[in-house]
Amino acid sequence: FSLYEYNNTSPIIKAYKSIKRRIMLHLFLKKTDVIIDFLDCDFDRYIKSFKQKKITYLHSSFQHLMRRKKNIAERCNIYDAIITICQDMHAEIHSFSPQWIDKAHVIYNPFNFEDLKNSSIDYSLLTESTLNILNSEYILTVCRLNEETKDIATLLDAYYLARQQGCNQDLVIIGDGPDKVNLEQKATALNLEKHVIFIGECENPYVWMKHAKKFVLSSKDEGFGLVI
Repeated sequence: FSLYEYNNTSPIIKAYKSIKRRIMLHLFLKKTDVIIDFLDCDFDRYIKSFKQKKITYLHSSFQHLMRRKKNIAERCNIYDAIITICQDMHAEIHSFSPQWIDKAHVIYNPFNFEDLKNSSIDYSLLTESTLNILNSEYILTVCRLNEETKDIATLLDAYYLARQQGCNQDLVIIGDGPDKVNLEQKATALNLEKHVIFIGECENPYVWMKHAKKFVLSSKDEGFGLVI
């Protein structure tokens, strides 16, 4: 029996876990030569006291980050390099803060196209029921089910209207996230539960992409639309 088992949501337990994580991170970072923050400056408060070179990856539009993350501009200042994933994001950085231009760089997300092609013809993970869907005509979207950015709710509304106009293709949604239950309930409220298929998280979405009749990206904003 332990205090953790007794009350995992206790403020004392949360504080203890937070302190423990900070100590473990501090001990780990002392052994590193370069610190790379892949989470849009989320680790700035943990690493700003370290003297190693610090790099941050920005995965979204800087204007979007300014709306979503408090003091993002000030937080960028602690890093020796800022990596963006496309030229437009790099231009945003330059426009916002010309003095950052020497430390801002573009590195595109990497792709192994041969692996993607091989995955698109790999049926090994499909069950009989999913194989039946794959062989039908369907519209596809692949994303994290997070309404803050992905806006699947509007896609469901649009799909509802499309069916009123004669669309007979099912909508397949691959992905998981905090809004999955709400989106399933919305599909039911629109009487679309027989036509909107939530596959969930999928190890191989590429075979679904290959067979889809249409692919829809409904995001409010994207860093580089990686799924495209």
